[in-house]
Amino acid sequence: MTATASPATALAPPITLHSWSGATLPLLEWNLADGYGRLTDQGLCVFWACVSMVISLAMYYGGRFYSPVLFKCYKGLSQSDQREWDIRYASMPHSFICVWYAYVMLWSSDFFFVEGAEPSILRSNAVTWTQLGIAFGFFIVDFIVCYKYNMGGTEMLWHHAGTLLAVTTSILTGQCHMHAVWMLLTEATTPFINMRWWLDKAGRKTSPLYLYNGLCIFFGWIFFRLVSFVPFFYVVINQRDQLKFVHPMCVLIMYVFPPALTLLNIFWFSKILKGVVKGLSGGFTKTKTA
Repeated sequence: MTATASPATALAPPITLHSWSGATLPLLEWNLADGYGRLTDQGLCVFWACVSMVISLAMYYGGRFYSPVLFKCYKGLSQSDQREWDIRYASMPHSFICVWYAYVMLWSSDFFFVEGAEPSILRSNAVTWTQLGIAFGFFIVDFIVCYKYNMGGTEMLWHHAGTLLAVTTSILTGQCHMHAVWMLLTEATTPFINMRWWLDKAGRKTSPLYLYNGLCIFFGWIFFRLVSFVPFFYVVINQRDQLKFVHPMCVLIMYVFPPALTLLNIFWFSKILKGVVKGLSGGFTKTKTA
């Protein structure tokens, strides 16, 4: 690893930037609290990861008790479908949190985009650490359940594994937080995907709500899972010279995961488009995109 000094600016004091020539994972010095007992940014990440995991597990296991009371169709589902029904509860608040934090960090704040001594690929703050902690807690529970019951097929399992790996790498290295937050914006479509799945299992495929929800999936997918990737790749390409400052694992994920996710989103969108066409023609049918 070689080091170069960056000049001081009005925004930041001089810092030392490291170019990675080795492959040793640069785990952060995880001081969870400062000398006054207050949580550090990494401490917030660990705290919210634990909170997220506990809440996700509570909603998942709690579904076995309140789902039969709230939904008559629940008892008629297979065990695998019941578990998938339950795990989708936790993904609802998680998706809202991801969208909110993406709005805060990418739209209403210039934290990642303002000129400064520190490259944006290395920047992080309490907000990004909190979001990644929440995401990690949910994704670890979601991945285990999806793997156990083979939910969504092989492509969905790989999608979950890739997302969990990307979030974990950003946490362990403290790098590429902007890109992780941006990728998590795709969770905005989750509530509509969940609603489609629930309506399908409840036998409501012919209801107007199913059609309207399908249209929301269609337009939401275009914006959050296709259009939003255009500025993402634009930023990545323009900042490609910053990749020398991050760990090789981050570089590998940057080159592999976003393009692979884009291709997967296009594949799923083709199925969504077919479903919308059938729905508008009077026969809205199931598209396998959960």
